[in-house]
Amino acid sequence: TMGIAEAQRQSGELEDAIQTLRAAEPPDHSAMVWRQEALAGVLSQAGERDATKAWSALADMAEDEPELLSTALQGEAKQWLEGDAPDRAEALFSDAVQVTSDPVARGWAQLGRADALIAQGKTDDAARLTASLLQIDDAEVSLQATITLARIAVTQGQWQDAINLLEHTAPWQLGPGWDTTVADIRTQAHIGAGEVGMATKTWRDLGARWPSEEEAQLPVMLGQARIAWVSGDMDEAKKFANQAKLAAVDPAYKLQAEELLLSMAQ
Repeated sequence: TMGIAEAQRQSGELEDAIQTLRAAEPPDHSAMVWRQEALAGVLSQAGERDATKAWSALADMAEDEPELLSTALQGEAKQWLEGDAPDRAEALFSDAVQVTSDPVARGWAQLGRADALIAQGKTDDAARLTASLLQIDDAEVSLQATITLARIAVTQGQWQDAINLLEHTAPWQLGPGWDTTVADIRTQAHIGAGEVGMATKTWRDLGARWPSEEEAQLPVMLGQARIAWVSGDMDEAKKFANQAKLAAVDPAYKLQAEELLLSMAQ
């Protein structure tokens, strides 16, 4: 049953995965915990309101397992953050830091707390907290800390600071998703600094590194469409946006392309 649910999740059949997991009858406590964690994850992915309760229920099951308890608290905190309750999210992320001694789990919880602080307008506090994680001995946590600081710099119009922060990162070592996230922030900073050519180059370099990965190729098309649009080249902008719409397999990318074309038409 668990294998079926995971296959359904991976193929985007989230409602089917939820039904499969809810119908499962775990034979023992460890299987019950596994099922609950999987259910909470799929509910979150599907944007279901029940996700908050599911993470809370997992936390109740995980009282004797610090790392799993931290995961559950962070899962619930993310739901409150998305639900515009950043103060409640911050409290849960803080709890998630306290319950585990694992430095990586603590690092992710601190990054979540930083996001909650940003959502409350406490940007300086978030920056201080995030900066303390730059030297952590975990490539993903360290890079996410760099990304968060670069995002803060972009929102404050500190374009060169954002570019400098990202300059010495190697996100391609962690895969196309990480690489695309860094490219997106880098292009925003270059555009803000008036360096449109560098922004275009950043997208093209990303596309060259991941020629067959949709999670890189579609952002490249959409990114180049936006650059052409702000540069006043509407024909080029529509060309890239239409390319993205036709090439998209993931409905989220198709929707982005359609919304972009709609905005251009107004």
